[in-house]
Amino acid sequence: MYGVHPDNFAPLWLFGLLYFAELRRVRSFWLMGMLALCTVESILPGVAVIGILVALRQRDWRRHALGLTAVAAMAFVVYTLFLIPWAGGGRLPYYFAAVQSWLVALRHPEAFQPLIQATLDLAG
Repeated sequence: MYGVHPDNFAPLWLFGLLYFAELRRVRSFWLMGMLALCTVESILPGVAVIGILVALRQRDWRRHALGLTAVAAMAFVVYTLFLIPWAGGGRLPYYFAAVQSWLVALRHPEAFQPLIQATLDLAG
């Protein structure tokens, strides 16, 4: 065994979240949700979507489901804007660099000229 990757636990937590929502077991639902939130930041949007799904399907669980959705959204903001840059020594995560390059491209539309010309050549 070469190591443990936290991403491998994501399906277990997400399926557990759905399973305990179906059984209507509040403590187990929140336990699976919190374990999912503590695993890796890329799972947080999935937790929020499951919360919305449970809120739509089980009206009596709306408070728990939307509460988990709100916690997942806040955790995503905290993880991606504060914790990950802090842990990386103040550098932004890799996907913020991609956003920055798009912002530069939007400020300088001439950067899109080769792409636009190639599209027009293919269409014509």
